[in-house]
Amino acid sequence: MGDGIVSDDVKNAATLTTPSPARRAINWFIALLRDNEWWIILGVGAGAFTLGFFGFREVDWPTRGTGAISVPDAFYRTLQLVVLEGGNLDGATVPVGLQIARFTLPALGGYLAIKVLLTIFREEVGLLGFRVFRHTVVICGLGEGGFVLARSLRERGQRVVVIEKDANNPHVSACRRLGAVVLIGDATDPQMLRRGRVDRARYVVSVCGEDRTNAEVAMRVRDIALRQTSGSLSCIVHIVEPQLCTLLKAYEIGESHSDRFRLDSFNVHDSGARALLREFPSFSEREEVDEKPHLLVVGLGRLGQSLIVQAVRRWVDTRQHAGSQLRVTVLDREATRRVAALLARFPQLSDACDLSGQDLDVESAELERKKLLVREDGTCDITRVYVCLGNDSLGITAALKIHRLLREHEIPVVVRMREAAGLAALLEQQAVRRDGFEPIRAFGLLEQAYDLDLLLGGTYEILARAAHEEYVQAQEREGYTNETNPSLVAWDDLPETLKESNRDQASHIAVKLSAVGCAIIPWADWDAASFKFTPEEVERLAKMEHERWNAERL
Repeated sequence: MGDGIVSDDVKNAATLTTPSPARRAINWFIALLRDNEWWIILGVGAGAFTLGFFGFREVDWPTRGTGAISVPDAFYRTLQLVVLEGGNLDGATVPVGLQIARFTLPALGGYLAIKVLLTIFREEVGLLGFRVFRHTVVICGLGEGGFVLARSLRERGQRVVVIEKDANNPHVSACRRLGAVVLIGDATDPQMLRRGRVDRARYVVSVCGEDRTNAEVAMRVRDIALRQTSGSLSCIVHIVEPQLCTLLKAYEIGESHSDRFRLDSFNVHDSGARALLREFPSFSEREEVDEKPHLLVVGLGRLGQSLIVQAVRRWVDTRQHAGSQLRVTVLDREATRRVAALLARFPQLSDACDLSGQDLDVESAELERKKLLVREDGTCDITRVYVCLGNDSLGITAALKIHRLLREHEIPVVVRMREAAGLAALLEQQAVRRDGFEPIRAFGLLEQAYDLDLLLGGTYEILARAAHEEYVQAQEREGYTNETNPSLVAWDDLPETLKESNRDQASHIAVKLSAVGCAIIPWADWDAASFKFTPEEVERLAKMEHERWNAERL
């Protein structure tokens, strides 16, 4: 069945399933208590103190002979209840209110004392459980992506340790409120990694700000993992540089993996672009559909560049005919320079894509000039607009301006945002729907790029999903439908058993390639002739897949 360690790691990612409704209700209640903890403490404390005070005033003291004690005495005795004092009533009958206060105030005082101690020794106490149980994830770096990842894991009930260098990072307190253990220190320091119980981790995800730092974390984690006598550890690092990320992905698939350590890498912009095109395709990938797509990309940062490259690759794979090109227009403050840089990095783009750029500041009034997007005769051949600006406010503003210019043409506009929750409702209020058409859609980059299954499953999860998509397309070409083949559904709707089958198939790719003397290298030349296995190699690969398939089901 292929490399067992790799397969097990991919399956471990799949075990981080969405919690049940009961679990979500419990998590919601706990979060409600946590968010209102001090108000609850204040209310309970004030109520118990009031009951104690008036309870002492109600007591008929037989030894005093003067009835109720004075107000200062009642106040002082009530305070003494916190430390288990002041409860000696000389044989007098205890009122119900005072009885409640005698138990509530000491309990509340004990709770506050424990809370103070836990605050002082927060990290050490939080790590106690990890010395016994193997926790799920150690996150190095607490930027926006790291926080989204920690929040998603905590929502699924997973134990999380975060290592962050900046004690003033605003996400630190938010993570602690979620129940994650946050250590302040350098993630490249082996001692800090050991303190974070990396040796007890299943995954380490490094999302620090620089590629160099993430690579160094991976080296330190590898050293720790290879010294272990049991268990396996997956290290997932964020790499911004596209070429380096591509090389690492080829290494992940093509090289043999240690039983103790597996390296994975991802690029948030590359992953985000794939997710964006999956949710909002730039064109139909069916050959029988006759269309001439024209994409408008606003903002040519890293996401915009990845979006264009991914779209053109899909065009080459599915829709390119002799002489046909995917037309893409870029609006950016430095569009000319950035388009030239993109073409220099990917020279094959010019053969499959009619790429042009126009220097334009999206904050200026020039964007609202209709002739930029619409011809003089009132027609417009733009088929899809992607707003990929790095600032959410600018993105929303640009999307609304473009929507007003293209309103009559019903051209869909997709705007990139850090997180789509809440902002989508704002867009729906600003943009008018007609006949069910949604003119502006929000795409949450961090939510999609930090998808837990894709991130923790690594390259093999991507390959597994690609294998399923290829299977669906092949079956549909044969005339099958969801009614005749229940497996022809989106990945998210696929039964877990079939997802596992695709993951096992993906994890076995390196084994098959090695058997026929092949390896995986980055795909740089789009014009290169398609590689073809010899008939003998195809027969051997088919036999190996058949044996793997049988072993999976027996």
